This record gives sequence, C-alpha cells and structure tokens, in this order.
Amino acid sequence: MKHVIISLESGKIESVGPLLLIKANPIQSEDMSGKKLPETYHKESPNTKNFVFKITVDLIDAFIKALDDSKADKNFWEPKMDDYVLDKIIDFDGKEISAYKHHSFILNQYPTPQEVIPNQNEHLKKPKIMNINDALDSCLSNMKASTDFNDNATVSSIKDLLSCVIENPAELINFANEEYLSIVLSSVLTCQFPLDYPTYKDINVRNLVFATSYYLYMHQLETGRFYDKDWPAFITLLHCGRNEFAKFIVDTNPFAPERINEITGRPIDKQRSLNAAKGLELNMMLAAKSKGIWTEELTEWYDELCDDKNDLLENDPFRKEAIPLYQVITNNLKENDVTFVNIK
Repeated sequence: MKHVIISLESGKIESVGPLLLIKANPIQSEDMSGKKLPETYHKESPNTKNFVFKITVDLIDAFIKALDDSKADKNFWEPKMDDYVLDKIIDFDGKEISAYKHHSFILNQYPTPQEVIPNQNEHLKKPKIMNINDALDSCLSNMKASTDFNDNATVSSIKDLLSCVIENPAELINFANEEYLSIVLSSVLTCQFPLDYPTYKDINVRNLVFATSYYLYMHQLETGRFYDKDWPAFITLLHCGRNEFAKFIVDTNPFAPERINEITGRPIDKQRSLNAAKGLELNMMLAAKSKGIWTEELTEWYDELCDDKNDLLENDPFRKEAIPLYQVITNNLKENDVTFVNIK
C-alpha cells in the first residue's frame, strides 16, 4: 500500500539509542484516482502509522526527498510491510507509542535507502566520486583555513575524501601522497565530525578513519618513507583510536583469546586487547624518544602509560598485534573492500 509521508522526527529505544521516526498515512485506493489527494492525507490522524529506523545520513537525505515528493502528491512511498514488526518506542515528546520497526534492527545492521525506499532509486544513484588527489587537496586547504574543522566547507571536503576511500579503497595501496592523507584522515578523529556523523555511506566513520590512517602510517614505516614529523601524528592516532585498535585485533583474528573464550563459554578478558593498544602506543612513544623526536603535548599520555610499562610491553604488541592487523587491512584493500571496518 502506498503512503504519504507527513514528517521526519526523532524517537528512541533505550537499548538502541536515537532513531529516525517516519510518520506516514496509508492511501486508500479510491483516493488514488485524482491528480491531487485530499488535504487530510498530509496531516496526522488516527490512521497515521509510525516507522522507525537506525539513523544514517543517506537514509535521512532519501526520506527528505520522499517527503518533498509526498507534498507534491507524487512518487508515494510504498513500504514492504513484511519487513517491519510492530513494537513500542519513545517519541520526541517522551511518550510511548506503537511503531513499525524495520527488520534491520533484528539483523543489527543499518538500513540502506535502496532497501527502504526502492522507488527513490533514480534519486539515489551515486554521484560521480571526486578524484582522491583532488579531494585530499581540497580537504587540506579547508583544514588549514578552519579553526575547528567543523565549518561547512571542511565537513563537505571530509565527506568527499571519505567517499573516495569507500568507493575505491584499492587506491590506498602505494598511494603517492600517503603522508598527507594519513595526517588529514587521522585529524578527523580529533574533531567533531565522527560525533555528528557516526556512520557515513553506511560505514562506521571512526573505524574507517582509524583503519585507513593506521594502514597508511604502517605502510610508510614498512617502506622507510616515515618522516620524523609524522611520529607525533601517528602516536596521536593510536591514542585517540585505542578502542578501535582493541576491537580490530579481536574481530579480525579468528584465534584471538577473546573469541576462543566466547566460543568455549569462559570469561572474556576485555582488558587484554585494550592493553595491547596501550602497549603499541607506548612502543611508538619510546621509539620517538630514542630518535629525539618528541613534543611536550605527548608527555601526559606517556606518563600515564609508564606506570604499567613492563606489563604493556612484555607481549611485544608491535610484532604480535600491530603487524598482523596491518596485514589484514592490506588484504582487504587489495580485495577493494572496506566493509570489515563496520565492527561495533
């Protein structure tokens, strides 16, 4: 059955967090014959249905276009009701309401616009992706002129750069400007962007930025093109991306102790992977100090880790964790695939 979308709102489920709430009115077949629907279809009524989805930027953009179409009485939304289950949610005003919850919740996935609004496919055709070198130049220029990387021009250029990585990750292999690209991308972790856009094009932004920057830095280390000025930037990436590193070394290793323990029903030591992340960070700090490359801004982080120095370094995190993760990311890039970064 076709529906008139009347509004986009926010809601929530306690176990999930904020949601996209769509209010829509089902169209009776007898009202479809005319060129224009009765005005009542564009207002909330007892017949109004609520639909909820996990939030993505692409889905919001698609529903905004669908809302405009509904206002113009054309291209009405036709949800596949078999893809929804009725449940209770909390609306924007804090009231409990009934809503149709998309099956992507059960699968623990983010819904795609093509799946939810198939009649919008023409609108959803992917735009031509900017050349990655042009995107990098634009991002560098905007970041240099920005005070907090949160202005419209910088945010737009970050999106363009991430689009290039998502659409053609194989370009990262032996990328000519990997020094600048690694610094620009790792800078994204320290700004507002990942908070405003936790996912972009259905990809986890923090994971994508960390994995990409990490690969670029490690590749420079491997090939001997790692410059002295890059040490503080790489350490900052490791510090800000501790949780990402800890997740990756478990989720990308089928023999990780945490996964073995989960299978066998034994207690899971979540501190092990986090200590490996801290150990790698400390390892890089000690290397920077030995080379005489140091900035005072790193001292506080160094002092924090030195309290457990021996414990953090005894398992050789660089050889046992850092290098295998680098190899995993490299293999995914060769397969032109970055979907592995969508771990939770």
